[in-house]
Amino acid sequence: TLVGQLHAQPLSRDRPLWQFVVIDGHESGQPILYSKIHHALLDGQGGVALARLMLDLEPRIPPTRAKASAKDDPDSDETAPRKRDVARASASAVFQQFGRLLRAVPETIKLAAAGVGELRRLKDAVLVAPRTPFNVQVGEDRRVAMCSLSLPTCKRLAKSLGVTLNDLILALCSEALRHYLLRHKALPEASLVAAMPISLRAEGDGEANNQASMVQCTLASDIADPLQRLQAIADSTRQIKTRLATMRHLIPTDFPGLAAPIWATGLSRLWAAGRVSERLPPLANLAISNVPGPPVSLFLAGSELQHYYPLSIVTHGLALNITVHSYRQHLDFGLISCAAAIPRIDTLARGLERALATFEKAAAAMEA
Repeated sequence: TLVGQLHAQPLSRDRPLWQFVVIDGHESGQPILYSKIHHALLDGQGGVALARLMLDLEPRIPPTRAKASAKDDPDSDETAPRKRDVARASASAVFQQFGRLLRAVPETIKLAAAGVGELRRLKDAVLVAPRTPFNVQVGEDRRVAMCSLSLPTCKRLAKSLGVTLNDLILALCSEALRHYLLRHKALPEASLVAAMPISLRAEGDGEANNQASMVQCTLASDIADPLQRLQAIADSTRQIKTRLATMRHLIPTDFPGLAAPIWATGLSRLWAAGRVSERLPPLANLAISNVPGPPVSLFLAGSELQHYYPLSIVTHGLALNITVHSYRQHLDFGLISCAAAIPRIDTLARGLERALATFEKAAAAMEA
């Protein structure tokens, strides 16, 4: 598809790291706005904050006239980032992150003195994922798929089952993935592990920047019963929250900054050339992210935004990514994969719809 082709193209490093494309000719007759923003600029919540700045809460907006300016010329050399500016920003990011870690040293020592047992538990909590068709070197082509589920239905179902909405979303993904791998005779005996981005923002922080890190979460795919699997996932996420409560301020949020872009680029090329991701045991099988969005309708130039499908990235060793964004009364799922690893990713999207029906049926049977 066109979106898959657009998403596969790297952003030009000679321009600001974002791109907006208006797509006409969709079978619905509605225009589609495709946006691509580098994760170095924004995390999921930062993207939501940016969308709120760009979009309107009402369809009618006062007319304005654009003012011509030489500085607004996209072909002007003044708009392109200079190498020395990039180097200066990179150095600043490195010092900021290391400074943050150094300031946390006293608290780290205090934590260590308070309980070596806690550190041992953290070590034991590190998961090693089984190898799956998703844990391969990614190629240049991408496949994308989208689906929407009813947000009120999912909230009601999660409440009746005594879990959080995020727990239910993980369980829906697990159900769809389990059946997909069973059909392809590739379901491992050990449970799948999801890499789950987490927001480290303070409550009310709406800055358009990047404040995210990553944790591991079991998908309990080795458990056949969907309700037992859901409970295992809920237990895992509770443990994650407990660990984060004590370690949150020690977690770096700018991993590219810690490595410095000049080193990160070289290392990533070596990683790809040596197919390292296919040689080392995977720490996760895929990435799953849930980003809360606005519960009200948004408008752009008077047109109402119908859905907000998020698309993230795939990397070497993680050829599948599922991102969820709540908007109005929907949970909008965006799935992206390496085309060689999962050529028919639309079957996974349909699997999510069937998974919701499975849990609704299981919950009804439990209440009967």
